[in-house]
Amino acid sequence: MPALEREGEILDLLKSPRSILLISVSGGKDSDVMLIRLWNWAREHGIDRERIHVISAHLGRNEWSFALPHIQELTYDITGKAPIVVERPQGDVLQQWEDRYATLQAQGRTHVAPFSDAKNRFCTSAAKRAQIHKKIIEMFPRDRLIVQAVGIRAEESPHRRKATTLKYLKKSPSAATLNRHVYTWLPIHSFSLQDVWQTLGWTLERLAKFQADVKQRVQAGDYEMLEQVCEEWDYRWGRSYALGNTRLSCSLCPLANNNDLLNGIAWNPDHFRDISALERRSGFSFQPKQWLSDLGQSVLNLDEEQELVLAKEKNTLLRQLATPRDPKPKQLNLL
Repeated sequence: MPALEREGEILDLLKSPRSILLISVSGGKDSDVMLIRLWNWAREHGIDRERIHVISAHLGRNEWSFALPHIQELTYDITGKAPIVVERPQGDVLQQWEDRYATLQAQGRTHVAPFSDAKNRFCTSAAKRAQIHKKIIEMFPRDRLIVQAVGIRAEESPHRRKATTLKYLKKSPSAATLNRHVYTWLPIHSFSLQDVWQTLGWTLERLAKFQADVKQRVQAGDYEMLEQVCEEWDYRWGRSYALGNTRLSCSLCPLANNNDLLNGIAWNPDHFRDISALERRSGFSFQPKQWLSDLGQSVLNLDEEQELVLAKEKNTLLRQLATPRDPKPKQLNLL
């Protein structure tokens, strides 16, 4: 099993009795592994359990319904303590998209999409990072050194491969004048997918057989049967993986692949309808090159299908407004 990244440097940082280890979890396989490894590692090195905290940013309607209960149960089983749960006070990620659309319309920026994308992950920054940073300031106002552990792995993407595994945050929530210093640490950055599932007690081959059994026996929305099959296989990890998902993020994420989106639509049809309605109203697709409404078109009624046709026509006009040849797009009343 790979060693934790920068282990010696982290131990030096955590020598002080005024230091804190803050473990950020999401309910996904990577954060589960990180929580298990770090709790055992910290206890082995004599780090006081009172200086170890688990925190999670909850995303409201965008979350899988089973994510938060899993986080709460696993955290208590491992640490004997409840996780700290934070939320964006202005509303969840869907509300953020809705508010962004209204703001863009009021500003006349009708050519800008309301949804997050790979280059504009404001959902992560506002709904996760900012809320955790606010909690750090609230809990540790001064005279503290905080190491925040995040379960990012290099194997996940080229961007994450380049991530710095130990980084001092020069801006807030660090505050030199208050002697509060915050570091971000990526302890499992070098772990492979096989390493992750092996830590959780599963081989990739057994996981694939389990997922095939779930697919054969469990109908979308049948949570009782899903739990029964998970119990039969002694599976205790994120339920979205049981359904065959490659990632656990939002139940419908702009960065997800089609497999994960189709699972999200099937198990979260009301959430799909809300996002589809914003697609049709705004004239922008959920992903830059794909309409979520197309993937879930069987859920739409005839009126909604017609609205989708009109939304795509509207999108053609919006893209013309955003052409690079026109650096100052004209405003059109497309409401």
